[in-house]
Amino acid sequence: MASKSIIIFLAVIALVFVLGTNVASAVSWFPIVQCGVNNPPADHPEFANPCSRCDLFKLARNLMDALVEGLMPPIAVIMFMYAGFLILLGGALPAQVKKGQSIFTATAAGIAIMLVAWIGVNFLIKSLAVDDISDNWFTITCSETVSGAGTGTGSAPVPAPGPGAGTGTACLYTGKNLCDNEQPQGGCSNSSCSQYSSAIAQYAGGTASANLLKAIMVSESSCNVKANSGSSFGLMQLRPETAKNYANKCGVNQDITGAWLMDPANANNSICLAAEYIRATSQTCPATRDLIAAYNGGAGACANSVDCAGANSCGGGAVKKWECLYDNSTHTMCNTGFDETRGYVRKVSYCLANPGF
Repeated sequence: MASKSIIIFLAVIALVFVLGTNVASAVSWFPIVQCGVNNPPADHPEFANPCSRCDLFKLARNLMDALVEGLMPPIAVIMFMYAGFLILLGGALPAQVKKGQSIFTATAAGIAIMLVAWIGVNFLIKSLAVDDISDNWFTITCSETVSGAGTGTGSAPVPAPGPGAGTGTACLYTGKNLCDNEQPQGGCSNSSCSQYSSAIAQYAGGTASANLLKAIMVSESSCNVKANSGSSFGLMQLRPETAKNYANKCGVNQDITGAWLMDPANANNSICLAAEYIRATSQTCPATRDLIAAYNGGAGACANSVDCAGANSCGGGAVKKWECLYDNSTHTMCNTGFDETRGYVRKVSYCLANPGF
């Protein structure tokens, strides 16, 4: 009974050490719940965001990491020390020495089993998955397609004869042609933009052209690296959870947080992350205007609209969700979720055609 009490006491000490010292502040899994925080730390402003279904996966991951990275090492050390003392002080008590040896062996076996399991899973996933998926197999990524929740915000599209024409209830963009461009009130550049031209040229390529990166940067942040919308941060207004998906491709090995994205030292990397996100999104949203809509409203923005079936999109095919103005097939209910995205596409498209720097 006494030995069990000692083990429990030492385990509690280990828990207090891990969660009650600066050790916890240096790891990615603390606090365990990382959403809906009333007073988030300065370096993690995104912790104030409302909780979503994705946060359930993050909670499970954080609990797992806390056990494996936080509790297992100190408890293992304590058990080894306890076993060592039993063996060292056993003297003429063979039973005590044997008990110490048993604890030592069981602890070592437990650690070995966990490491072998980790290596086995890693080998299996690396063997079966493609490289861009298997690089960080142990990182749980999750995204929700929610109206107004891409890298910035988002919404939905319109009917024949073309996007924005409107044949039912009058909505915000009724009578406006979504295929037209709109000059932003602040223009397509300012005095802060030109300093990022070289980084944009470095990371541009494919569907993430230099002019598109410039147009998005101006529209998202006005080239202000400290821009903060509450859920998206920095020059390119990326969400930390989105940016983390492309960290490997940009050689980023730090924990990406809102504060990290707003750090001027990471400005070039944030441009790289945005470029990778654009190239990845273009696989499902190949048309430029749809790609711009997806950057703002999420990949679901460029899915075909059911409520505007039969109408023509700007690209000549079926009307996309960001283009359709309505939220039902009878066109009596406006879909306001993509209102911001519609204006965003028109303005980014203008700056894409008229780069200011």
